[in-house]
Amino acid sequence: MARSIQIRWGSAVAMAVWGIAIGAGMLLMHAYASRPGDPGNPPVRWPVPSRPERDSDRPHLLIFLHPRCPCSRASVTELTAILARCDGRLTARAVLFRPAAQDDSWFEPELLAALADIPGLEITPDPDGEEARRFGVATSGHVLLFDAQGDLKFSGGLTPGRGQYGNATGRSALLARLVDPSPRGQDEPVFGCPLLNCRSTRGLRQP
Repeated sequence: MARSIQIRWGSAVAMAVWGIAIGAGMLLMHAYASRPGDPGNPPVRWPVPSRPERDSDRPHLLIFLHPRCPCSRASVTELTAILARCDGRLTARAVLFRPAAQDDSWFEPELLAALADIPGLEITPDPDGEEARRFGVATSGHVLLFDAQGDLKFSGGLTPGRGQYGNATGRSALLARLVDPSPRGQDEPVFGCPLLNCRSTRGLRQP
């Protein structure tokens, strides 16, 4: 009888420890998903020189992505929805980090295909993050919106968390700047991997 009680007590303790471990793991995952990346230091004016040429006829949107960041697909999904509502009212470009020693085959094919499916979106490789540095961007998924005069009107991310989909203050703020570009508003958090030191490769080919 005493041994049976000990076994049941041991099982209960083990289950309690297991539950605590699961709960702690979920809390850590949530904390990571909701922790913004480096906001960088984007310039208030379009930098000169730069590889992407600024469109002087309409607003120009840039999204900086690390192709091997697992958060990038969520950013691309949100960008697709935004551009579908813009009806060609702006120029949009994705700037993709890659090591200078690699060619474009280093990019993840699925991500490239998703970007290529976005009507009007231009894609620019960014060897060793040269343009990311020039535009003061440090986190994958960072979006900059400049008006036709080259003034920065929006800086931030489009997702509510790392790799998460759905309504986010960044998406709403960007759409608001497209309707009324006069106020810039506060910068929005960016949820993603470091552009120049991404460790999440999801099992893809290593450089």
